[in-house]
Amino acid sequence: MRSRGTTVFVGEYDRSVDGNGRLALPSTFRDELGDRCYVTRDPVGFLAVTSVARFQADGDAVLTKVERGELPESAARDFGVNSMLLSIDKQGRITLD
Repeated sequence: MRSRGTTVFVGEYDRSVDGNGRLALPSTFRDELGDRCYVTRDPVGFLAVTSVARFQADGDAVLTKVERGELPESAARDFGVNSMLLSIDKQGRITLD
């Protein structure tokens, strides 16, 4: 699904992390993600994989809402703290900390 020039990944995928902390991304996501992605830890208990473009758009939206007073300043901090920029290896895997 495309929204404002960025891809929104939909679906639920059960994945496991190997002994080296690597997680294989679904093959359908890899072409859209390129060589990097953001992984965000959700308070509900899942990891969200986001393209760099989508993450930047979402971050801009949070900052705009903070500037307008619609969200507290802590919302911008929480957005960044719970996210990691990761490289995707040639096998389509990311390494989680």
